[in-house]
Amino acid sequence: MTDVPINDLPTRIAAFIDNALRAALDALSDTVADQDVHDARKALKKARGGFRLLRPALADEIFRTHNLTLRDAGRLLSPLRDSHSQLQLFHSLEDDTWLPSARIESALYADHSQARHAFDTTNARVLCKDMIGQVRNALSAGTTADARANIEGLRRIYRKGRHALARARKKDSAARRHELRKQAKYLRVALEIIDASDYAHAHDRARKVASWLGEDHDLAVLRERIAHSDHASISSDERWFRRIRERQEKLQRKAFAKAEELFEPKPNAFVANLGSGNGH
Repeated sequence: MTDVPINDLPTRIAAFIDNALRAALDALSDTVADQDVHDARKALKKARGGFRLLRPALADEIFRTHNLTLRDAGRLLSPLRDSHSQLQLFHSLEDDTWLPSARIESALYADHSQARHAFDTTNARVLCKDMIGQVRNALSAGTTADARANIEGLRRIYRKGRHALARARKKDSAARRHELRKQAKYLRVALEIIDASDYAHAHDRARKVASWLGEDHDLAVLRERIAHSDHASISSDERWFRRIRERQEKLQRKAFAKAEELFEPKPNAFVANLGSGNGH
């Protein structure tokens, strides 16, 4: 990461969000392959992460409208992206010869074929692009903000992450781990934009927490798909469930340990360098 003047934050945030939205639109041009859908979803999540740095400078209704529009645009892409990700995850696990896989593989390919057909035969791509364009046009009109508001935005993102970790530690569940993953991802994006050397370690920790919990979530979805597939085989499914459970437990241990490191400082301490002007 390179040190940058904090006073440039509003300009860089606006440019980052616009670039992310433009990347999403580019990925959805013409024929859309599976990788294009994945790239568009990633770009939308980056835009939403950057958007949270602007939140203190926006009216609640404006933030809510834009955030929900981008969320709904991403949901139009979710079935195709998720079915493709499930296949990739499955193939990363099936290298063990003792895991019978033909039935499960067939079911996952059927899911993906159905999701692809639904995407190609509806106006999902056009509607998604329209929604992204609406937000991009609205933001291009200009948003009044200054670096202090952006620092407060970072403080809020970090505080929500700490809260998500505390809730997951108090009572672990797939839903609470998923929330922790989302907040870690928003923090990673915010720190990518801020790009200050003081936050290099925090950025890396947030990236790892989001990645590990993302795989944990995908494994939980795969387990449910196997459990509800037709002509289930109890013995072979139990072997799959055991393999998935072992991998989830390992990912969760690593993610929680890294999240404890990431969210150890209190919010005011975390943003202190930026707030005092030393983060540039």
